[in-house]
Amino acid sequence: MNALIPLNVLIAEPDRETRTALADVLEAFGARAWGAEDGASALRIARQVPLRASIIDVALPDVPGLKLLSLLRAVCEVPVMFIGAPESKEIRLQMADAGVWSFLPRPFDREVAMLTIQVFATRFLVG
Repeated sequence: MNALIPLNVLIAEPDRETRTALADVLEAFGARAWGAEDGASALRIARQVPLRASIIDVALPDVPGLKLLSLLRAVCEVPVMFIGAPESKEIRLQMADAGVWSFLPRPFDREVAMLTIQVFATRFLVG
């Protein structure tokens, strides 16, 4: 692990319970989770905190996830995982084109969700 780069991860997710569950998994890998309930809060965090990765809900209350991603890219370039309701093939293709690393659909299967988050953390936060 590179001690010079903080392991800050943005979690842009409107549901507090989901944010907390994701944060718990990330913190087990030594990351500091920064929760945001909407896009405006996520952008504020991204402007103030040196992020290493982000997890974004596709449908935040104030901005679509892909729009938030384009706004975040102007601030920082970090690996991104999207979470949310199953999306159309067109939206999934747009996510892939935008460089989204993974998509975790709702409803979450707890085992699959935890494994996906662990792989994301291992790939981008450890090493």
